[in-house]
Amino acid sequence: MKEKEHFNQKGFLTVDFLFAVIVCIGCLMFLLRVSISLVSTQVAQYIVYAAARAHSAGDISKQDQVDAGELKYQDLLKEAGLVAGLLKPGENIQKSGVIGNFNAIYSPSSDDGSSESGTPFIGARSEIKLSRLGMSIPFLGKTSDGEEEFKAYVNAMLFREPSSEECQKFFKKEHRYDIILKRDGARFSQASGFSSAYVPMEDSGC
Repeated sequence: MKEKEHFNQKGFLTVDFLFAVIVCIGCLMFLLRVSISLVSTQVAQYIVYAAARAHSAGDISKQDQVDAGELKYQDLLKEAGLVAGLLKPGENIQKSGVIGNFNAIYSPSSDDGSSESGTPFIGARSEIKLSRLGMSIPFLGKTSDGEEEFKAYVNAMLFREPSSEECQKFFKKEHRYDIILKRDGARFSQASGFSSAYVPMEDSGC
């Protein structure tokens, strides 16, 4: 009688089922967090792109363009219908200072010709933190050892239109005619004699 009780396995499947359900629920919660993180990244990408687009439009001065991009970025972060609790400035997305020249960070390689082709590294760059990806799944462990692994950057690099101030400076003789001559003195050596006849004209739609 005791030997039969020793081999009794009643209820074993119930315990196995409970373990499986707990693990499945943990995995489903993780997939839900991944989905929310992807949506947050998509919203952040739109905000950064809109800021870069506002910055790229021509304005009175270069600083005015930067201010326009920063203002657009701030306005979109305040838009409750857009961020909807997905992004919190200062907590999981950069508050300000997203507009600038990032050539020092994304320096073009001279090997692929990008330094000569005008690849833009000017626009908006914002740091985001996908902290929702950090969690502990029952019986499987943690998804990460630290939150630093969930930091990333969202970029939007657009060609910036020249400002009115830059255009006026460019059309002056010392900032246009002389610069062209200096770029290839051997080719434009004869043109240096006509400097007194130079008349600045707007021919590029600047």
